Amino acid sequence: MNLTIAQPTNFDRLIELSAQQYHAGQPELTLATCQQILTQDIHHVMAWSNASAALAALGRWVDALAYVRQALALEPHRLDALNNGAQILLALGRLDEACALFRNLGWTQHQAKERAAAMASYERALSMNPNDVESLHVLAGLHSEGKEVTQALVLMNRGLAINPLHLTTLAAKGNLLGGQSGQGLEAETCFKTALSVDPNHWMTLYNYGVYLASMRRYAEAIEMYERAGRADPNHHLSFWNLSNLLLRLGDYPRAWPMYEWRWKTDHLKPAYLQLPMPLWTGQDLKGKRILLHFEQGYGDAFQFIRLAKDVAARGAHVTIFMPREICENFVGADGVHEIRPWNDIPQGFDYHAPLMSLPAPLGLTIHNIPSATPYLFASPQRIRLWQERLPKLDKRKKQKLRVGLTWCGRPTHDNDRNRSLAFAELLPLIDAFPQIEFVSVQVGPRESDLADLAACQQMVRAESAIQDFSDTAALVMQLDLLISVDTAVVHLAGALGKPVWALIAASSDWRWLEEREDTPWYPNVRLFRQTDADGKTWNWMPVLARIQLELQKLLLGE
Repeated sequence: MNLTIAQPTNFDRLIELSAQQYHAGQPELTLATCQQILTQDIHHVMAWSNASAALAALGRWVDALAYVRQALALEPHRLDALNNGAQILLALGRLDEACALFRNLGWTQHQAKERAAAMASYERALSMNPNDVESLHVLAGLHSEGKEVTQALVLMNRGLAINPLHLTTLAAKGNLLGGQSGQGLEAETCFKTALSVDPNHWMTLYNYGVYLASMRRYAEAIEMYERAGRADPNHHLSFWNLSNLLLRLGDYPRAWPMYEWRWKTDHLKPAYLQLPMPLWTGQDLKGKRILLHFEQGYGDAFQFIRLAKDVAARGAHVTIFMPREICENFVGADGVHEIRPWNDIPQGFDYHAPLMSLPAPLGLTIHNIPSATPYLFASPQRIRLWQERLPKLDKRKKQKLRVGLTWCGRPTHDNDRNRSLAFAELLPLIDAFPQIEFVSVQVGPRESDLADLAACQQMVRAESAIQDFSDTAALVMQLDLLISVDTAVVHLAGALGKPVWALIAASSDWRWLEEREDTPWYPNVRLFRQTDADGKTWNWMPVLARIQLELQKLLLGE
């Protein structure tokens, strides 16, 4: 491949020269260099901005303001121009305008994820106008993002003292208080006050819905999300949250079409594949070629690949497009005619569909989930390899069972803090059962677990030999039982038809529904749920105590 490296233009060299001149304390030369650029390109925004800084350094404030306004007319959110303009207005004593420009600068920095710089800009705005409610509101939000609850509330209360009916501050304060124990009454007061002023205020409706859902007041939460959707039909969050709530409640017919709003969310939008063929939404598939592809996580792929069979039953040739490290797991899966590893975008297909977009056109309900297992199969060669790797059960210790353990998930997962355990929390369970051979199925144990894991003599360490999920599948096939937090291996073992006991956090994913110890997705998976109270303190001991009791029953054959 021939790479063409862009060469700097004459303007690039001149701009660099102007910056060097400015930092060397030569504003006259800086101005001359920038004007040389502008005589040839009047739309060169950086030349206008650098010239404004030079004019300011020369004390020519009115000219400096004119130049920076030209820069901002060309690029309204340019950081250096906003900063220059604010400083110039401040020097001219035009405090209200300077305050507004510092506020604009702060917002632009906030959008650019420059939190510290944004906070400094808003604080500058407030130093000029302490009663600027908009700056108080956004600065409070920045403190809230940093989990600085006390500072955020102080700023919110300052803003509401100035304007008790400032809607966005009321909505934000309600949202912040709603996440604090014992503050629910005051949170609702904020929401209700805002809605009494404007019943269609989107931010209030949405935040109120989030709070009500967290309190398990689901009917009211649904109403708020629906009202938010009517208030702003183009805003994705109310529809996205509503779809997740309806899925949690098992209302699949309403939820699946709305679940397509996931592609508008910040964390999933980049994962959407821009493909040349149309999205399949239920069109006739007889004699057609369709590409089904990975979208969110490995567990989602293991869970939803079962639907390939229903797509193939409509007459389609089904190709799946997956990350290379899980391709082997789908060999032999019903309805899958071809497997392609994640690489160049395939061509020659009539339709495509992300795996989790299949339930809507297939009419999937909680009652018609294809739940027969196994529907995935481990490689026979790898099974034999793992049979050789694992030690035989020790008859001297009267070992009767081989149980796999997975105690933590991917650290970058949104809910990782709630769902993962420290390995040390499992030691009482392991110590209680010398007649069980425990096997680590944990890939990449965390550094904080390594010392306890190394000291545990009863644990068979298998994780270093796991190269990919095909190894994981073959290892799982050697187990009598897998005990795991909610991670991809739960879905893989479920799809393989092996018994699984899944530890489910109080703030669990929608797919585990509500208050059930079983799941319609996998007849071989049993759910051990954390209570809401235990979830708030990350306490897994009661769940592990129940598992210990059930293991005892299993050993006794009850």
